[in-house]
Amino acid sequence: MHGKNPLQVQFVPHNQRPCQTPLVLIHDGGGTTFGYFILGDLQRDVWAVHNPHFLTGEPWDGGIDGMAQHYVGLLQKAGITGNILLGGWSLGGYLALTMAHLLASKPSSAIRVAGLLLVDSPYHVPTRRLETSHCDPAIKGLPDLVRKSFSNCTEMLRKWELPRWDGPACGGRDVTFKVSEKRFALRTGQILHEPLEEAGQIIDNSPPLVATLSPRSVTPPGTLREPLAVRGAVGQAMPHRPVPG
Repeated sequence: MHGKNPLQVQFVPHNQRPCQTPLVLIHDGGGTTFGYFILGDLQRDVWAVHNPHFLTGEPWDGGIDGMAQHYVGLLQKAGITGNILLGGWSLGGYLALTMAHLLASKPSSAIRVAGLLLVDSPYHVPTRRLETSHCDPAIKGLPDLVRKSFSNCTEMLRKWELPRWDGPACGGRDVTFKVSEKRFALRTGQILHEPLEEAGQIIDNSPPLVATLSPRSVTPPGTLREPLAVRGAVGQAMPHRPVPG
């Protein structure tokens, strides 16, 4: 896989500027960005970052954190500045989160993360901490290079921990979510739960609810320090996949 990295996959004509906040999307566990080329019109500039080790299958020194550090450098070399949205599909969501954490620790950075977009990124717990045994999903028909990329991800996710921010989100201010034309104001520690076939409701965070966001074999973490929007059924653990796609 050669060429520019990041590669701009959607453009806003110069005569239509200023435009919406640009979006940078990070590759999934397979290392490629094909899915981002077939997105509908997002009405903004969109860049895609692929895994530069895809062709060699070389593991990353420093794991997920090392990848994120390198990818921040790629954005800087590409001349991307100002406010951006940062996101990705599955593993790409983890990488985007880690990159945002790195950029937040550098207030003087020319890149400012205005928001995060995580697509199908499951709640992460290092697999070495799971008490129950698990096996890698059987995925047939994958090219060898993609399979190697997934294998490298499996190894990195054994030890990687989610980054932590100091203090509550948004400085402790209320956060407003808009869901299906309805607005919900959430305080720190509250969760917006939208059942699949019912209206959304705000729930004060408690250990039983936090447990629904974690694999059953993991001790529930403490009180959430930021508002959270959740879709699905309360009382069931979210599925945990050892290898994000």
